[in-house]
Amino acid sequence: MISNLSSKYLDRLKRYILTHGWKRTHFDDEMQELYEGPLDDAGEPLQICLSKTSEPVDTEELMETALRLLTVVEDCSLVDMIQRVLNSGLDALFYRLVLPSNAYTVPLSYSKQLTMYLSTMIHRSGETEMQKEPDLGQEKSWKRIEDRCQFGQTFIGSFGISLLMPIEMQPGTQQPPLERRVMERIARACLTVQSAVQTGDERLLTPANGFDLGMCAVMQQLAKMLKGSQMEFSFSWSPECKVSSDLEKIKPILLSADEMQPVLKKALKTARQPVQTEEISVSGHITQLNHAEESATIVMDTHVGPVRMSLTLSEYRLACDAHRDGKRISVRGNLKGKHLMNHADFRVL
Repeated sequence: MISNLSSKYLDRLKRYILTHGWKRTHFDDEMQELYEGPLDDAGEPLQICLSKTSEPVDTEELMETALRLLTVVEDCSLVDMIQRVLNSGLDALFYRLVLPSNAYTVPLSYSKQLTMYLSTMIHRSGETEMQKEPDLGQEKSWKRIEDRCQFGQTFIGSFGISLLMPIEMQPGTQQPPLERRVMERIARACLTVQSAVQTGDERLLTPANGFDLGMCAVMQQLAKMLKGSQMEFSFSWSPECKVSSDLEKIKPILLSADEMQPVLKKALKTARQPVQTEEISVSGHITQLNHAEESATIVMDTHVGPVRMSLTLSEYRLACDAHRDGKRISVRGNLKGKHLMNHADFRVL
């Protein structure tokens, strides 16, 4: 019997085979269910028999038989097959710390900092994805996603952690959910660091490749903390949502902390240099209002598209009145992406 196999994963195994082309078929049995899959050499469908619930004593035995058949169908090892089933409905990021050969332990503080840095990577990626489609409700949505992200098991024989992101496709849409776009952004960021290190070109570290200033900073801090070590990032994708073609067969990404440091440091220095943007005047109706304890922001529909800006509390009160009355506002400032910076002459028309 497989040591880490448990009947509590029965539903996940069923979910996996149903999303991989197997069909439940009629089976006249009160305790078991029958599934049919691809054809065998004789032209007959392969069959998997599983318990209807996790209670029968032979549940785990049937699960093991099913898993061993799946390894033949999918041409993978039993260990990989179990991992695929456990990750059904989840995107997973596996982080492994590769220490120097003479190191057998790491400081306890590393675990706290590693978790913080990886959480920050997810948070920064989520914020960047939400900026593409400004939506007042997405801030609450992202908080929900952070709460649902799970801390997975560490790896046997090495220092590492895994982050598990639940993936749920909305009925009737082909658009990948925010959770998947966040994980893909992190994967592209890791690939881009690898390319930047190999080529010595920090200009590759751009938002289009998964990087903003915050992402660059957190990876630089991670590399600084792990001086003299290597880190490996690998990803597993939920089969229920099609992954982007460039990431479908992504291999583990091995990064040297010492080689990352100078490239990331140079990229941060360049990114922090002030960018001169031309001053423009925009006007339009307010589409979103957002007020926190000490900050207020609005989004307005303008001739250059949606524009987000921060306001003083007195300006925000004027904005609320304008939104209520359906009036337009005008303002001038420096446009950086979709954000209007250093604004002035805020008026209700």
